[in-house]
Amino acid sequence: HDKQPSTSKYHFFSQHIGNVLLIGFSGFHEYEEQKQFFEHACQQAENINVKWILLLSHWLTERSGGNLMVQDAYSKVIDLKGCREKKEFVKFFGGHEHCSGRIDPQRRIPKKYKTLIFLKCDM
Repeated sequence: HDKQPSTSKYHFFSQHIGNVLLIGFSGFHEYEEQKQFFEHACQQAENINVKWILLLSHWLTERSGGNLMVQDAYSKVIDLKGCREKKEFVKFFGGHEHCSGRIDPQRRIPKKYKTLIFLKCDM
């Protein structure tokens, strides 16, 4: 029997804690497959009037194995109703680089994303 990868609905969550909305998603699945979940989460952000929206995912760079990099999801989410109005308070966290260390935020990922720490691979 063939094993099929599980669908994105099992790998997506949105949960608010106080004035923060956490949105966790699968980097394995493409954005279009998860778009309805992102839209729902952004609507939730608008309905409960959170201040911060944090996107959480696993993959950060193309060579690390994912299909949806966290910064690519960010660039789409900040255009969705409910998140668009809070775009300066939308941040993302990811970190799959198979290495450790700190790097310049301008490396491969535009500084405009205003993330905190990136990992460096010396290759």
